[in-house]
Amino acid sequence: MADLDDQLRSRCEADPELEVQVVVTLARHAKKTRATDLGVSGLEEIPGLPGILKGRLKGHEVISLSRRPEIKEIMEDFEVSALQ
Repeated sequence: MADLDDQLRSRCEADPELEVQVVVTLARHAKKTRATDLGVSGLEEIPGLPGILKGRLKGHEVISLSRRPEIKEIMEDFEVSALQ
C-alpha cells in the first residue's frame, strides 16, 4: 500500500469526484511501469525522472492507486495547485 497523506486520503474519500494534482512515485520493483499501465488517464511520466509520474486525478483514482503494490507514494503537487 502506498504512502498517502492522511488529509489527502480523507479529502479523496469524502469526495470521490474531487480533482487533485498529484505526484506519484513508483515502487523500486515497478520502475519500468508506464503511466498507461496503471489504468488511469490523468498521469504522465516526468521526462528524465524514471519512476515519477504527475497528473490530475479524481479522488477515487487516488484511493485506488494507493492500494496498488507498484505505487510507493502519492503526494499532492502543491506547486502546480498553487499556480491554478
